[in-house]
Amino acid sequence: MNLQALYDLKDRLEHAAIAGTGLLQEDFRLKRSVEALAPLAAASPVFAKIAAATQSLLAAPAEERGRKLLDVLSLINAVVYTQGTVTVPGELQPLEIQGGAYVQASYGQLQPLLAALGGTGSGRMAQIKRYWEDHPEYFRDFRVLPYVIRTLGDPYGELCDLISHILQSMGSDVLPLLKEGFDGKGKREMVRRVQLIEAIAGARENDFYLSELESAEKEVRCALIYALRHEESNAQKLVELCQTERSGPKKYAHWALAKLESDIAWEYWETLAQKDLKQAASYMTLGNILGGMLCCVGLT
Repeated sequence: MNLQALYDLKDRLEHAAIAGTGLLQEDFRLKRSVEALAPLAAASPVFAKIAAATQSLLAAPAEERGRKLLDVLSLINAVVYTQGTVTVPGELQPLEIQGGAYVQASYGQLQPLLAALGGTGSGRMAQIKRYWEDHPEYFRDFRVLPYVIRTLGDPYGELCDLISHILQSMGSDVLPLLKEGFDGKGKREMVRRVQLIEAIAGARENDFYLSELESAEKEVRCALIYALRHEESNAQKLVELCQTERSGPKKYAHWALAKLESDIAWEYWETLAQKDLKQAASYMTLGNILGGMLCCVGLT
């Protein structure tokens, strides 16, 4: 049903309310709007009531027009509001489900925490720690959690350690956000994301480690390689990496392989020991030491 005639009538009546009811009889546009409403009045009792009320307004004595005008406008507005719609161009897309939950806290309550997480300078560490002690639920809020994730890239290492502890305590709920926007060519933040993902999920995210490894570089590549130690089936992949990688990634491949019990792993160590016993012992020893260090800080 085309309601343009109703909207035109509403516009003319609002104009009359501003210009004054004394000019109603001279407003030819208003009379046209009333005439254009006739098809709608014939189709619906509601529009018939609006048409009748408007005709009564036009025929009313001057002293009654103000009250009748308000009555007609109130009726029209009530109908118009029920027909209201909002549209935007484009196709409807399903809402993407992300991590986080709704916490019953106003933005005013969360704002100091958001400012501390997204800000710079001293004093933020103590403020964030107080919030964690007094309101740990705030950190799970969908408005706060993205800021918490981004703080993993903060240059202040002690703050990053606190944030890592907070995120790890949330468990698998934060995994989607840790993987969202992951950049294998990124810097320290991405390294910490990998460490948190493997600390929370271990072998369950093995497909993630392998897929991101294809394009990862530098420290992020090292972290992804070391995460392969959680799954025994990665032994052959790690042996290949031990043979093809260079520098840091090569070391991490050996350290990860040292955590596996696979026959493939032991065959590699036996072969390496025959060639260079000192190097084999060094890799295996440092691999166990590194695993112990990560265990101590709660990231394994």
